[in-house]
Amino acid sequence: MMGTKKSCRSLAIAAAMLIGLTASLALADGDAATDGVALATEYCSACHRVKAEQPQPPAVIIDESTSQEAIPAPSFREIAQRPGRDADYLRALIQAPHFPMPEQQYIPEELDAIIAYITSLKDSPGSW
Repeated sequence: MMGTKKSCRSLAIAAAMLIGLTASLALADGDAATDGVALATEYCSACHRVKAEQPQPPAVIIDESTSQEAIPAPSFREIAQRPGRDADYLRALIQAPHFPMPEQQYIPEELDAIIAYITSLKDSPGSW
């Protein structure tokens, strides 16, 4: 009985590792910007407008001691078009965010894909 529990646990760990490896390989095989839009939609769209067809999310409400302030998060297109917003800058900003952006841990390949997507928007037309 004890050997069966160990075997099941080992099998579960191996399955989890295989799923993680499969996800990493899928990111490596796919187009980083394409993968990045899906990841950004999942991780970032509650605050940021990550693609043109997405409506602007509600502003983040900050409670001050005597009042509230509404801070709209910039769209990914706005971020990409600001001067100096290259991949290194974005990586540093995302890994050590400023208030009110929450800190979030990313798998390195996923962060690379999100950054590739943001930088792909640098010359995108429109005003979203």
